[in-house]
Amino acid sequence: MQRVVTESSASEGACEAMARDRTGLVVCAWREAAQRVGEWIVPDLGRAPTRIFGRAEPGQPERLPLWRWRPDGLQPAAPVLSSRISAEQLEITPRGRALHLRRLGRRELRVRGQRADEAIVEPGDLVELVNEVLFVVAVRPEPQGREVATHAFGQPDEDGIIGESPAIWELRRTLRAVASLDVHTLVRGPSGSGKELVARAIHRLSRRRGGPFVARNAATIPDTLVDAELFGHVAGYPTSGMPERPGLVGAAHRGLLFLDEVGDLPLVVQPHLLRLLDQGEYHRLGDARARRSDLRLIGATNRPAEDLRADLGARFLARLELPGLDQRREDIVPLAVGLLRRAAERDPWLAERFFEGGPGGWPRLSYPLQRSLVLRTYRAHARELLALLLASATHSPGAELEAPTVEVRPASPGPVTPVVPVEAAPVAAPPVERGLSPSRILRVLEECNGVQELAWRQLGLDSRHQLARLIRRHGLAVTRRPSG
Repeated sequence: MQRVVTESSASEGACEAMARDRTGLVVCAWREAAQRVGEWIVPDLGRAPTRIFGRAEPGQPERLPLWRWRPDGLQPAAPVLSSRISAEQLEITPRGRALHLRRLGRRELRVRGQRADEAIVEPGDLVELVNEVLFVVAVRPEPQGREVATHAFGQPDEDGIIGESPAIWELRRTLRAVASLDVHTLVRGPSGSGKELVARAIHRLSRRRGGPFVARNAATIPDTLVDAELFGHVAGYPTSGMPERPGLVGAAHRGLLFLDEVGDLPLVVQPHLLRLLDQGEYHRLGDARARRSDLRLIGATNRPAEDLRADLGARFLARLELPGLDQRREDIVPLAVGLLRRAAERDPWLAERFFEGGPGGWPRLSYPLQRSLVLRTYRAHARELLALLLASATHSPGAELEAPTVEVRPASPGPVTPVVPVEAAPVAAPPVERGLSPSRILRVLEECNGVQELAWRQLGLDSRHQLARLIRRHGLAVTRRPSG
């Protein structure tokens, strides 16, 4: 369904104003309603006679409208009716890619965490009307009409992807292009950024949608069993009585094989994939006959692509980079709502206590919780966000989700990572295994009394499985002191 640009009385002016990209304030959190997150205030769009943002009142001058931006157009959002915002709250004046803000109303203004009555703000800056609404200064490109939105604003799309930021809309566009290529693809992004969700979207959008989707985390496969897991074995191998096993490659014939953390495959095993990726040929263990599998491989990693062997990396002819939450802060609250809805479908207690109208409705999110989620520095992204939400549900005394009193992981000190609304900043790679010496691993294990669930976090690894693999690789002996 094509989006409307504006109401008929202002459509001509709005079209003329969209001749270039615009800087505005995008809602990241709002006490009035979490449903308004993602809406955009831009001071020079259309024929608005004012540059004043504030509460709409009958008989009073028009206020700056809020818009719902999408690549296929703009849709006007509801006016601001909250009595907690003054009728004349902010004067917003464009200054090139920057904005000049001047506080007019009673609600305190903070810019980059500091109180201000007047300020120049640039893309990436956080602006707050204290205890009411949190904005990020962001650029939105001119809608081109190339992408047609088929899902409700802020809701999951057909593939379960949530977000209205330019970064997510660019991901949706790239997904469709990559899915049509039918080539082996590398998906890179930080832990918890949705790599399997993207792989399933590629499968759904590709010509292989009718075939199987086979998924496995390569980091969980023991080094000694990688070939057997990937390629399977014939009946009676390695011992008599063993049944035939097709392996992941055989199971994915005419479909898609998703290998998460493909970079964790041992370097000596990675070349075993080359002939499969080039010609579809492979050997089951114990079988002298070559077999063929018509599959597409989607490899995912949170490491730099250069960590793969060069010959394996060269077989991934298409690549996707996924943004982390710090690159799309306006999507954090809608993503939190989506995660809570899925959790409420499995746990009726969540739906009964914190949702309006059951698990399909909107959860009651306090403004302090919304704000804390937006300001947080994430490492595990969606997984960490869900953990914070469940901690909030556990500690909230009433029917509204409050900011948790117990942090799952302390937020990083220092200023909030700025949003880069148009060109996504590169994601810093996590510590790599090769930087950990055996002596350091042993020292941390001793400090944690041999408890690997504690040690892998202190070592900066991504999972307990990575630590277990390092212990096997270095032949380390893990001991625990007796209690008492």
